[in-house]
Parts: sequence; C-alpha cells; structure tokens
Amino acid sequence: MSSNPDFVQYIADQCAGAGEITVKKMFGDYGIYCDGVIFGLVCDNRFYLKPTEAGRSLLRSVEMRPPYDGAKDYFFIEDVDDRDYMSALVRETCKALPQPKPKDYSYTTERYDTEVNAREYIEGFYNADYFSIHAYFSAVTISQCLASSFRMSMPLKPAFDRCNLISSGL
Repeated sequence: MSSNPDFVQYIADQCAGAGEITVKKMFGDYGIYCDGVIFGLVCDNRFYLKPTEAGRSLLRSVEMRPPYDGAKDYFFIEDVDDRDYMSALVRETCKALPQPKPKDYSYTTERYDTEVNAREYIEGFYNADYFSIHAYFSAVTISQCLASSFRMSMPLKPAFDRCNLISSGL
C-alpha cells in the first residue's frame, strides 16, 4: 500500500520549521528531505526518521521499525501532530547526518534528439570516415543510443562504443 499524498504533505508541513522541506516519490512511497539531506521516509502513511544519537535524545519514546520489508530499522514516529517537536527532531537529526555529495556533471552534455544533430555531434569527435567504414549504422540508431547515454550521464566514448555493440547485434 502506498502513502496518501495528503498525509505526506501534512508531514512536510509539520517539519517545515526545520528548514526547506521537500519530498520525492520513491517506489510508491516517499523520501523526505530537509535542505537537500534525506532524513526520513513516509511509507504506508507512517513516518520513519533516520536513526541518530541526536534524534534518539529528543524522542519521547524510542520505537525502531523497518519502513518496508528488508530495510534497516528507522525510528518510527507515531506522534506527528506536534509541529514544534517534529521540527526540533528533524533539525537535530539533520545536523547529525552527512551532507550529500555534490553531483558530478562533467560528463553531461546538451541532448541531441535529431538525426542531423547526432551525426554532426559525432563527426565533431570522431573521424568522418568512421561512418563510411561502418555504413550499416543508421543515424536513428546512433541518435537513440546517444540520447539514452545522455540520460544516463555516460561519457561519450563508451556511449559510442555502446552504439557499435547494439547495432552490430552483440
């Protein structure tokens, strides 16, 4: 059973005093973030907080449960109606959690969707004779491979090699 979006918004509103609260849907349930740091989960209309010593010291009652089958135990927060308590709990928990690593965008490029742009883009990096040697490549296949590799942030050389394997049937 997934969480009700109204309940998720209620939890986000209750935690708003801790910082900028955002939620992201993940596999039918929700991850909840404060200033870019994930601090909890909302699963099956229940709020779970990542376990930290700072959070443990503020909890009214410590109850550990996994938010879903196979997960590590989180603090299960039953009393979600006290806004000040929730904000303080989230604020102290987030102080104890590591900051997210900055994302590496060095391999991402502008996405090329058309056959012409894909061909021009590849010819800029590879010798134009490559196309005459490998005439069995279609520009559409190359465009599709590159478009999917851009979405996966794959470096260009492995992306082009991937196109070779796909179109040669390997």
